[in-house]
Amino acid sequence: MFNRVKGVFSSTVYIQLWEDRIKIAHVELQSVFEEQPYIAIDNKEKKKPTVIAVGNAAYRLLGSSRYEVLNPFSHPRLLVNDFEKAERVLQYGIREVCKAKLFQSSPRCRCTKSVSTYRK
Repeated sequence: MFNRVKGVFSSTVYIQLWEDRIKIAHVELQSVFEEQPYIAIDNKEKKKPTVIAVGNAAYRLLGSSRYEVLNPFSHPRLLVNDFEKAERVLQYGIREVCKAKLFQSSPRCRCTKSVSTYRK
């Protein structure tokens, strides 16, 4: 009985990571967040940097001298280059796919690193 009630409020989120994009899919709601994993930060205040944009909106600010724009998943040997900024990108994407639910519970996340299928 408890498992049925728990199933109503639980949610499963699948996360796929590439160096150049991120895909977060909510199984029950069938909503998808698929964008480039960039984050734009305003470093004017040294104590607390402010996140200005995430995803494709941050990518559009790439040439701006006002904001620091970077891809926290871009590293030649590791999955994550900057853990703090990667966490912020993942939090934003999970919030985007889970925002349609009335009662929020912590989603069960399944994460995989995907390999590119194209060759240079």
